Amino acid sequence: MFIVRFVTRTLMIVSLAYIYADLISCMLSFIPDGYTREAIVTQQ
Repeated sequence: MFIVRFVTRTLMIVSLAYIYADLISCMLSFIPDGYTREAIVTQQ
């Protein structure tokens, strides 16, 4: 029983880590787009 519980816990942690990595990468990809877009608008 302990092994099964440990495996499920590690799988949950890994899936959460992947979800957080996706969110962080999306936020990081959105931020420079906004900055570059504002810079282009201000330059024009």
